[in-house]
Amino acid sequence: MIDLYEFQAHAADQIADRVIAYYNEPLEFAKGRTTKRIPFIQLLSSITASGKTIILADTVASISHGISIKPIILWLSKATVVVEQTYANLDTGGGLHSLISDFGVRSLAEYDSTEVAHERNPFLFFATVGTFNQKDKEHGSRKVFQSGIDDTSQSTWNALQLRPDPDGNRRPLIVVYDEAQNLSDQQTDLLMELEPDAFLLATATQRLPKRFNEEIIDILYKIGNKTDDDLMTTVDAKAVADSGLIKTTIELVGHQAPMEQVIELMLHELKQTEQDGKAFGLQGRPKAVYICKTNVVEGSDERDNHKQPFAHRQAPPIRIWKHLTETLGVDPAEIAVYSDLRVDKNFPLPNEFILFNGGDNDYDDFIKGNFRHIIFNQSLQEGWDDPLIYFAYIDKSMGSKVQAEQVVGRLLRQPERRHYPADRLNMAQIHVRVESMGVFDEVVSLVQKKIQNENMSIKLIKSPPGKKNREEYKPKSVKTVPVSAIITDSAEEPINRCITTMTDYRDDSGANILGIGRTTRVQKIVGQPGNESFIWEEVGHSAMVLARWLFTREVRRVYPGALGIAMTSSGTGTPTKFDAWIGLGSNASVHVTNVAKEVAQAFVENVYLKLRKPNPYVVGPLLQQSEDVALFQHALHDGYENLNADEIIFAQALDRTNLVWCRNPPRTGYGIPLVEPGKTENFYPDFLIWSDNDVYAIDTKGPHLHSDAMRKLVQIRPASPTSPRVYVRFVSPGLVTEGGPQRDSTGLTVWSFKPNGNRDFAYYDSVDAAVSRCLKPDV
Repeated sequence: MIDLYEFQAHAADQIADRVIAYYNEPLEFAKGRTTKRIPFIQLLSSITASGKTIILADTVASISHGISIKPIILWLSKATVVVEQTYANLDTGGGLHSLISDFGVRSLAEYDSTEVAHERNPFLFFATVGTFNQKDKEHGSRKVFQSGIDDTSQSTWNALQLRPDPDGNRRPLIVVYDEAQNLSDQQTDLLMELEPDAFLLATATQRLPKRFNEEIIDILYKIGNKTDDDLMTTVDAKAVADSGLIKTTIELVGHQAPMEQVIELMLHELKQTEQDGKAFGLQGRPKAVYICKTNVVEGSDERDNHKQPFAHRQAPPIRIWKHLTETLGVDPAEIAVYSDLRVDKNFPLPNEFILFNGGDNDYDDFIKGNFRHIIFNQSLQEGWDDPLIYFAYIDKSMGSKVQAEQVVGRLLRQPERRHYPADRLNMAQIHVRVESMGVFDEVVSLVQKKIQNENMSIKLIKSPPGKKNREEYKPKSVKTVPVSAIITDSAEEPINRCITTMTDYRDDSGANILGIGRTTRVQKIVGQPGNESFIWEEVGHSAMVLARWLFTREVRRVYPGALGIAMTSSGTGTPTKFDAWIGLGSNASVHVTNVAKEVAQAFVENVYLKLRKPNPYVVGPLLQQSEDVALFQHALHDGYENLNADEIIFAQALDRTNLVWCRNPPRTGYGIPLVEPGKTENFYPDFLIWSDNDVYAIDTKGPHLHSDAMRKLVQIRPASPTSPRVYVRFVSPGLVTEGGPQRDSTGLTVWSFKPNGNRDFAYYDSVDAAVSRCLKPDV
């Protein structure tokens, strides 16, 4: 079972709810005796590694549950590799199949009109746009326009236009298009022939072809009164970054130096990152990519003569390969060249030179090779973004057209979907070889624009040519903090009580389980084979869903963690009351929804945080610009960069205690899980202070963040009565009470806990007094 992140579940639910609502009340035009229905559209804007496939799969599953007729999903992408990867993940046995377990998953070439007409389950068909993107369908050679498997008189395309279910209803058609910026006018015309009910377009831009705007979007705007917000679902980029799915930092390092020197410096950084990986448990070894021109002489636009011995070749991929193997000692077995490098049969490449130049045909072998150094031009396959790629070399000399901003997406994905204590393991470095500062500034500007346009919540660091590199600040000693976990034991009994109150509707006569809801118009297929037509009929009851699906969906909306102990199956395969079929909008669905909310609330009210003994958090090294670092005597590191004025005052007060303390990095440092529902799942306090065996986690909060602080001020139980403790404290400027900040006040307020467990707000005139209060343990 796949557990969705909150931002994934929110996006999937929003899209599904909008599509279902529009399906029940669509925009239609009457033309004579025919009715034209305008398809709905949802644009999904999400950054790399946010889980587009998971979001879209969960969306179509919810749509299937929420409408009365089981749909067909046509899942498209331009890149064959993307389609194959998604197909493998969603097919039976794939890692994501549980999201759509009731779907029949097929390639479009396997479309069987008899199967579609006789099976009651929904279907998902995969295809590349090249499968059908040709105007002359009658004489086309692609499989989708050839005869169907079971009926040679009917093409797959015509069968897909009919798509009957066992009751003679025309199945709704939902078109999912991954990387929809590739959508063309021609594709739009062909897809509109199928009369789809909705388009789900995953794209980072709202730029769509003219035909699509004319046929759909303009009409939804002008007549359907839809707005941009109605048609767009944006995944919260900050939540993606906080989750650990992407790296936190991109560093652009400029070089005005020969290729050999730039790559040597980059490999030095790669080795340092590998050492940190070994120290902090990175699974796998960091990798690097090299983006350059292919069949030209290094440093010019002159064509490289491929009809000469390998030793004389000057093509950039060959020169980089030589430098890596002959000078830097990289094993040739770790290097792959993925490009259309020209090779003459009379002057073959060395046996150890691994070249992939067959495009899609070579991709599987390339992936299996697990290479650490990949040399390619801009044509490397769409869909390839190995999480272990930490470094990129880009040659922008001699008017190179390589677009550095397009490389960013290749480096964003984070290994193991978690951040590490060492800065190097959470960042990607792009080393750019340039001829002038002006070129580097242009690269920086384009990368910044991409980050802003796609709402990437990542930090961009600029190191222009000649600037001193950031330095590593290692901890002066080994310091650890016990990690806390959410303990659910006390929540099991109240959750079971809630579930016990849920009515069993398996034998209901229909009075409670039939949803009255709205009347929905569906298409019936009439006529003889080869001469079919459609008539509209009204269906007066809502879709029937399993109580389990509705319960799970509603719990997930409040607090997904509750599903871990809310048992909806018997464990032996014996049906339970969660296997009852109920109609959406029925009395039964209202009841199940209310029980789900009670279960989620019972979870939040009865779980607690407790420290674990094994695997504590270990404070790691920091990469900082030395001129920006404020130095301290007793800090765990020599100093910290980018402290604001208030933080420096507070840090100086910590230093005066003579205790060891450190600045805790956001997202990558010591995190405390949060029980209260909200956008963030973990809280990263600003400072950590060690006193005796205990640790104090202190966060300096502005008075405007009162409600946020109330959610994050938590008590954490020790692993045992004699184990170390972690105490959470907040410090706010001015006078703060339970009701909020008081106007025009000075001094500082320390938030902690009273002996009875209630929140305590203690006011102090000086920062030293406030720090002293922070370091008093709770009773």
